[in-house]
Amino acid sequence: MVNSEPIGILRFTLSPKRELYSYKVVVRHEPGIVSRICTIPELKKVDVQHLTYAPISFKKRGRVSLFLVADFKDSNVDPEALLEKLKATEGVLDAELGRVVFPGLIIDDFHFPIYLMKDYRAVIVDQGTLSGMLEGVRDEMGPAGEAFLYHQGFDAGRMAVDYWLSEMEPIIGVKTRREIWEAISRMIKALGWASIETLNWSDDGIGIRIRADGLVECQLLKRHMGSHMFRGFISGIFSRLFGKELLAKEVKCVSKGDEYCEFLTTEVFVGER
Repeated sequence: MVNSEPIGILRFTLSPKRELYSYKVVVRHEPGIVSRICTIPELKKVDVQHLTYAPISFKKRGRVSLFLVADFKDSNVDPEALLEKLKATEGVLDAELGRVVFPGLIIDDFHFPIYLMKDYRAVIVDQGTLSGMLEGVRDEMGPAGEAFLYHQGFDAGRMAVDYWLSEMEPIIGVKTRREIWEAISRMIKALGWASIETLNWSDDGIGIRIRADGLVECQLLKRHMGSHMFRGFISGIFSRLFGKELLAKEVKCVSKGDEYCEFLTTEVFVGER
């Protein structure tokens, strides 16, 4: 597997022992703007906890909104003074200091909605909410709930391929099935679902073997075992790629004590899913 490091997407944080402040900084989209901000003397004296700079959604407008979080403890820097220095920096159009709801609690309510790419929205589902959704459906509906999760995943997998074919292919050109899968599998990792490795590939779609490390669906399970939503997702992807219905069977699962989850694609037989 490719070496990976965890990353935090800071939308809110709680650190009561720190003196945290947040800023929204609106800047012109131009080379050198981030380095100019980082050279502000007051900013060098505080412990920067987070800086988000993502111009892709705002390029047409020529402006970008940054989100900055810093710990001022023992720095002798006034948060208001840093705000004024930010406003005075060349290329900064506006800056605003986040309001403190509770000491040590930072919530980024400056930015909404969230985009993965230009005009492609996303929501963040935390592990408590996701666990409640995945296990709650199975608690209340039993096998019918497992089928429900599978079909949700299946439709989402088909839609992922459709998005690639309609939005990505016109830009980067026609790609092979395997190239499309490799790109989607890396997106799966980038979105935090699992780290994917293709152990075996088949040009007819049957016998593709996929290893999934850290699969969040199965790691969160407490009362149930086995993936249904994610294996439906994989089934939908390969069914759409190969133009026939394929089934991804989970042959290893961390919820059953295995080191990682593993899926194998097969033909779909009557009554099987």
